[in-house]
Amino acid sequence: IPVVEIVEWGEAPIDMNVGLSHVAAGRAMGEYLIGQGYRRIAFVGPQMERDVRAAKRLEGLRAALAAAGQEGGPALSLDRPSAVRAGGDAVSHLLGEAPDIDAVFFANDDMAVGGLLECQRRGIAVPGTLAIAGFNGLEFSGEVMPRLTTILTPRHEIGRRAAEMLVARLAGRPLAETSVDVGFTLLRRESA
Repeated sequence: IPVVEIVEWGEAPIDMNVGLSHVAAGRAMGEYLIGQGYRRIAFVGPQMERDVRAAKRLEGLRAALAAAGQEGGPALSLDRPSAVRAGGDAVSHLLGEAPDIDAVFFANDDMAVGGLLECQRRGIAVPGTLAIAGFNGLEFSGEVMPRLTTILTPRHEIGRRAAEMLVARLAGRPLAETSVDVGFTLLRRESA
């Protein structure tokens, strides 16, 4: 039975895979935030003991911080699934625990928007006092104010390529590649 693993790119798929490197995406966001002058960068992910992709984004962020000789801020693994409200609660928790953070990289845009809204409720300037960044490049991330800095993942392309791979395999046609890294785009916007 042909199998295509999607969203996460890896060098040793079960059969085939198409996706992106979440470590590379986390590192790219880390390098960007460091380049913008942020030094105490926190990370928030939902249930990271189960969300392997979020954990890999944190790994990439930590690699960027280490390469820059920075310790960064705390990493918060939420005990509940991802949601907008969870992002707001995470910002409240982080500011209580580490008030010196100057940026938060959220594992997804839902939580990042929640964090942004919590900052607005508290009168915290984004990005002046606290930068907010997300992941996925969901449409609404460009509609909030300030617009969310995020990693755009090519989900449509991943699905299209995965379907093409399955169809080719079922038709008995050989594949030029069985592991495809479609990459990502860092959307530099006003929130960070």
